[in-house]
Amino acid sequence: MLDRLHEQDNKRGRRVEYSLGWSIGEAERVAITALPAQAWSPAIDADGGVRDGAAVAELTGLLPLPGWPAGMRSSSGGNAPTRAPN
Repeated sequence: MLDRLHEQDNKRGRRVEYSLGWSIGEAERVAITALPAQAWSPAIDADGGVRDGAAVAELTGLLPLPGWPAGMRSSSGGNAPTRAPN
């Protein structure tokens, strides 16, 4: 599926953006808990407002993601961890 979406994004005149989700495993827990508090930003809802108690952080480069297309990014979001800023 990722390969197909990536192929579509490379076609002239097309821009494909998408997000995927999966259950957090040990690798994700290790990466998330290793993030410093300043890595977390307030999460924004669809209307552009700040989601109360929610945060997001970039995980790109911190997780082993074999088979993912080059240039893919990964992030974590949801309820703010206790060490994230409010």
